[in-house]
Amino acid sequence: MKVSMIGGVFFKSDDPKKMQDWYAKHLGVPYMSSYGGTFVWNQRDNPDEIGHTAWSAMGSDTNYYDPSEASFMINYRVSDLEILLKELESNGVKTVGKMESFDYGKFGWALDAENNKIEFWEPVDSVYAGMLETVNEVKRVTGIGGVFFKAKDPKGLQTWYGKQLGIPNLSQYGGIFEWRSKPQTDAYAHTVWGVFDSKTDYFNPGKNDMIINYRVENLEDLMATLKSEGVEQVGKIDRYDYGNFGWILDPDGNKIELWEPNDEVFRKVNGLG
Repeated sequence: MKVSMIGGVFFKSDDPKKMQDWYAKHLGVPYMSSYGGTFVWNQRDNPDEIGHTAWSAMGSDTNYYDPSEASFMINYRVSDLEILLKELESNGVKTVGKMESFDYGKFGWALDAENNKIEFWEPVDSVYAGMLETVNEVKRVTGIGGVFFKAKDPKGLQTWYGKQLGIPNLSQYGGIFEWRSKPQTDAYAHTVWGVFDSKTDYFNPGKNDMIINYRVENLEDLMATLKSEGVEQVGKIDRYDYGNFGWILDPDGNKIELWEPNDEVFRKVNGLG
């Protein structure tokens, strides 16, 4: 498997600082002034080791996602980035720019089958963790539960990601990343990756071509609290054996999905053991 986890989710905003403050206040997303937010979790196969997933709202005029026309970019954690970029190029995948190296890891970029810009991160988590002194404690959101985006050809794009990046394909959801719930290192947790048809109305009334799912606890209480804080809600809570779901809109009109998961059932439903 070439991609081990989602390393970050980045999206454009007309007012990034306002958005960071809103997410911190209403969802408890931890943030730093220079990076945005960072979720901390345990490595799946090495639960004593820590991993990180970044979250950031960037200015709507940023050119960081160029040459993609999408309003978002997903960062994927990888190992041996240099080898991966060479393999992608040999497979005819267009890479963007040159690999960059920092104390906290190496970064590279490519375009997927529909010209979405992808960022790859070969992290040095021990160094990255030392940069997180200003991170707030997560009070409402416990992690990123899923990233979903639109595609002209969902099945074709899923196949591309499976072939080129090794993202596990599931017929119903797309891909699923498994990791260890922190601090319960004996329990599994999950982040879903999915591609939707560009004509889907599932993201409505959101204005973006992506939707981020956040893992939460006590969804019913959280939805009541958000309502009292004036946060606009979409529909009613949906309940399934593998968890409960609710939806809200952020200040930029992006639809947010909140998931109170039952990871044990989720594993069984998806054949993960």
